[in-house]
Amino acid sequence: MIRQLVVIGTTIAVILVAGAGAAWAADHTVDGTLKTQVTLQITSAETCNPAAPTQPSDYLCRYLTKGKYLEGGYLAHGRIRTRQIYDYQTLAYNSTYRLKCLQVSGTFKFKNSSGTLRTTILAANSVACQESGGRGVWDEHLALGFTGGSYGAYRNVTGVDVQVDSTWTPGSLSGTYDERAQFAGNITSR
Repeated sequence: MIRQLVVIGTTIAVILVAGAGAAWAADHTVDGTLKTQVTLQITSAETCNPAAPTQPSDYLCRYLTKGKYLEGGYLAHGRIRTRQIYDYQTLAYNSTYRLKCLQVSGTFKFKNSSGTLRTTILAANSVACQESGGRGVWDEHLALGFTGGSYGAYRNVTGVDVQVDSTWTPGSLSGTYDERAQFAGNITSR
């Protein structure tokens, strides 16, 4: 009889602990805007010469963005920093957007006084499309996922499912763009 009570007590304790852990999971809906300055960065791995390529790295262009974002809830407001790699080897007509598009990969970092949320650009679901008309305008459609390495208020994040839609227009300096974007989705934390 005592042995049965111990087994029953242990089972109840395990159920209570599992239930308490499940209660910690939370979904946070985000919906915001961002405004950044985009700068082309030439590196040995991304030499960015797709018009006259002589090596594989010529098809890769690295862009750094810095700016501010505003979101009325979980992310609040703060600074945005991204590293984006445009892969010109993937440039092709995209039937969804009806434009020539290429694959984008990289990282997206949201930082505010509460902490930093690091995300990754999911290359399989992220594209940049050249607007027609030859004005040098790009439309981006990025899917963000979770990378880890976040800290502060965002150290308990376990998942990111956020879509970013932006437009890059040529800036006043060569190799620069001005970006305006909207983002929306869900962030899960424990």
